[in-house]
Amino acid sequence: MEKSTRTKINEADSKNLEARRVPNYQEEFSTEFTVDTLANDESSAGRAAGYIALFASIIALFVYPMALGIIAIILGCFATTQGTKTLGLTATVIGVIAAVSSFMMRIALFSLFY
Repeated sequence: MEKSTRTKINEADSKNLEARRVPNYQEEFSTEFTVDTLANDESSAGRAAGYIALFASIIALFVYPMALGIIAIILGCFATTQGTKTLGLTATVIGVIAAVSSFMMRIALFSLFY
């Protein structure tokens, strides 16, 4: 005799459930580890460049403002493109402030004596 339609559906569902189960828990866990690394787009090179740029930009406020300011701007832009946006932009802005203020002071001193 033929099985009823309901019995066929139940058998098909149970086969699908069996197919979806993973025997012996042999599943791949690599996706769990890559989610965090994909969500965090910062690279170690970008983070290092950002800290160096921030250090150079803060030092540029006191000594060698033009040279260290330009270095801070370049490294800050590199850090921003590598994913450390806040650190890179902070270093870039402080580097711009140091370089521009140095340039303005040179113009002011030049105009004062000539």
